[in-house]
Amino acid sequence: MKYEKFKSERKNFLWAVFGEYVIEYFIIPTVIFTNAFLVLIGIPIDKIVMISSVILLSHVSQVFASKIVFLFNSRKKSVITLSIISYASFIMIPFALSFGDIGFFITCILYFIGFSAKFIKTSISLDWIINFVDPSKSARYFSKRNIIVNSISMIYNILFGFLVDKFRDNIMFFYISFGIVLFFSIIDLLSYMKIPDIKDNIEKNNVRIIDIFKIPLRNKNFVIYIIFVCVWNFGLYLSQPYYTYYFVDVIGISYVIVGAVISITNLFKIFMGGIWGKLVDLKGCFRIIILTSIGFAIINSLFSFISIDGWILYPFLFLLQGVCMIGFNISKFNVSLSLIPKDIRIMFMNFEGFVTGVVSFIAPQISRGLMNFIISNKITFLNFSGYQLIFILGGSIQLLAIIILIILNKKAHKH
Repeated sequence: MKYEKFKSERKNFLWAVFGEYVIEYFIIPTVIFTNAFLVLIGIPIDKIVMISSVILLSHVSQVFASKIVFLFNSRKKSVITLSIISYASFIMIPFALSFGDIGFFITCILYFIGFSAKFIKTSISLDWIINFVDPSKSARYFSKRNIIVNSISMIYNILFGFLVDKFRDNIMFFYISFGIVLFFSIIDLLSYMKIPDIKDNIEKNNVRIIDIFKIPLRNKNFVIYIIFVCVWNFGLYLSQPYYTYYFVDVIGISYVIVGAVISITNLFKIFMGGIWGKLVDLKGCFRIIILTSIGFAIINSLFSFISIDGWILYPFLFLLQGVCMIGFNISKFNVSLSLIPKDIRIMFMNFEGFVTGVVSFIAPQISRGLMNFIISNKITFLNFSGYQLIFILGGSIQLLAIIILIILNKKAHKH
């Protein structure tokens, strides 16, 4: 078999993914560790949401991925260089935050640079590693990637849920823990260095920036897919930045319980990842993405019923959402691959990253405005708080996105 000889390449890519995602869990502001650190040093929730928005906006940088590959004439050199830029930025973040308002501004810049490099790298690395994967087994291979991500999350949330609750007022605990970023950045870099370069179709990446917007728009099915992703992400990021803050600081659920629930959920996601991967390969990515997106959107709305008196719903709903999420992520990736021409795949991925980045940045800004309006005017509806209303709105918008997905499914199967 052609792809059997690439076993070590696929394995090294998964090691790189391992290092990359461990680092994320010490940088993203909505996860247990970073959220607790930001709250400890006095960063208010609206600024935490702003940092999350900056990360989402950095997706727009993906339009430069094809140009960077052409500039370096190498996917491998591009990925390694971008990794160094990304991790150097992340390592400076905890120190920048100690400089007050100007430090917060610098922090936002570092987040933008770090995640811009990361998202460009991810786009290039996926286009790189897909050359080593048997197309008939791609969903199963990328389900392994999801298993790794969820394994990291499971261990991280159990361990740091306990540690953060114990040392949440000890600033040195957080600074020492940030050292993990440096260690795993080395693992990530060494893993990529072991993978041979692929230089096929690099000349085709030498396109004008305007063509990255024009060419994908000629693919009608891809345009419908992009509309779906934009509406879906708008609903998702309208509410997602508030999850950790709402459950911990508003409802009063401890970090230990939040960590335990996330870890149990990720255990289920590890188990379900392989099952979803096989189902996508056997039943088709469109069937699975429609099924899982319906479940995810409904559960997102049901988060609004989690309250101080009804917090017991939290573990049950979070578990179901996680099971839907893993199937959605695997099937969504395969839907996009089915619509994208292989020789200019990176161009279409860049376009998707740019458009969804803009939409995902706008959504939290609107939710911030809505939250401020609801709180300042003391608006209530059926005794729901502002956070709960935002959860309902986000889930409802995602349900609307599924209609677009059904239209895409019908059009895609006509060809």
